[in-house]
Amino acid sequence: MFRVSVLFLFSFCCHEITVAQDFLPSEKFITLTPQKYEEKLNATENKLIIDVRTKGEYKKAHIKNAQNISYLGSTFAEKAAELDNTKPVFIYCETAHRSPLAARILSNLGFKEIYDLQFGFENWRNQNMPMER
Repeated sequence: MFRVSVLFLFSFCCHEITVAQDFLPSEKFITLTPQKYEEKLNATENKLIIDVRTKGEYKKAHIKNAQNISYLGSTFAEKAAELDNTKPVFIYCETAHRSPLAARILSNLGFKEIYDLQFGFENWRNQNMPMER
């Protein structure tokens, strides 16, 4: 009986790990420091810049030319699917928790060149990088 219980518990734990891995961010994106992010932004033609924060966060301040598509909105994937996935895409959130998840969705939608801002917009702001209000 003990052996059966241990096997059941082990299989349950392994199943939980597998399910949890389905929600881990993809590594199909490049994380850049604010300085490298800005350099890459300036050097890249025909790009998309997506602020995945909420509308309220975006209104306070954002990177110039960024469009706001909140990751927390129920239509993030739908709106992202309308974008040109052949263009390089620069994404960011406030603290780099949402943007890696958004990057996984973008990768699944066929985006090949995805750049994420290391430690998010909070880091960008703390390093006095340029922004719009």
